[in-house]
Amino acid sequence: KYLLRILLRYFLLALLEDCDMSPDKQYDANHGRPVQVGPKGPKITDSHDVGGMMDLKTAIAESSNVYFASAIYDHYKENPRRYVEFLSNNLHLDRTVGLDAMGEKQSNLGDYKKGGKAYWNAHVLPNMGYGYTIEISPVQTLALYNAVANRGKMVAPRLILRTERNGRVVNENKEKVIEDKICRQSTVDTLRMFMESVSAEGTAKEYFSPDKCGFRSGSKTGTAQVDSEINKVRYHRGDGAYYGSMVTYFPAEKPKYTIMTAIFTMKQDGKSYYGAGLAGPVQKKVATYLYNRDHNYAERWVRRSTMQPPSRVATWRRCARWPVSMEIDTLSRSATVGVSVPRAKMARCTSRNST
Repeated sequence: KYLLRILLRYFLLALLEDCDMSPDKQYDANHGRPVQVGPKGPKITDSHDVGGMMDLKTAIAESSNVYFASAIYDHYKENPRRYVEFLSNNLHLDRTVGLDAMGEKQSNLGDYKKGGKAYWNAHVLPNMGYGYTIEISPVQTLALYNAVANRGKMVAPRLILRTERNGRVVNENKEKVIEDKICRQSTVDTLRMFMESVSAEGTAKEYFSPDKCGFRSGSKTGTAQVDSEINKVRYHRGDGAYYGSMVTYFPAEKPKYTIMTAIFTMKQDGKSYYGAGLAGPVQKKVATYLYNRDHNYAERWVRRSTMQPPSRVATWRRCARWPVSMEIDTLSRSATVGVSVPRAKMARCTSRNST
């Protein structure tokens, strides 16, 4: 429902597809120290020491703000309007995905058309380069990443596939294709390779690396300071309000699901507010539950002794006001249900790929 300034990596598509930037292109992240982007531009800092000179793959794995702000500024400084037009015309980020009746809000790509040259001050383009100034809803983010998992085909989410009566289909909601191909197949292949490296060795490795997870996936994490109104409370950058997010598609070999978790929280000492630490545990539980359910491990466990299922899987259900945690013992098929009061407000979107 809300427009979130989540650190989306839509600018990856702009750099690879629109600018033909080589993945080997390097920029200096300055080891976590501030870097001024542009002669009079903002000073941008990474959340941790991600290193010095790095290529695109490393920047994605480490989620480097400095790299992407520098790259977008470098490639679009002569015509910054071209960048937003690519997001609008090629990625369809200037419109909803069709859930307006259920509260989906229109994205905000800025007033660049109305403001003309006066809009593009020295700070706008670098800030756009790592996810700020632009507001996009979680379901739009999910649809975009789902297109990457879906070999470039962008489809609108369907909440109801069909209606049946007495075993007969009386109504079927056909697939709505937003764009048959958002980019070249080579660009899709590169993006998927990079996202899979994030799961294996990047910011999502704590939850989806080979030694932590029984299946391969592609992920991207994001952390953003909130600068919008939520539940009639106005938050500004610097107030300590954050959205931590993670998008994951799986299994990597033939993606079937794309899921996203976005959690709002206030910065507190000793508490995580980064995308991986905040959204990662929920993302891992949902992905593991869906994967194990599809593979029916509990039923086949006795027959296939070589397949070792996890002893427990967990999922979340919404009940009244608070989430209900259901922990299922896959061997005995017993379940333990408990209610917990969340410390952060949680929003999650799930989409199934259509091929």
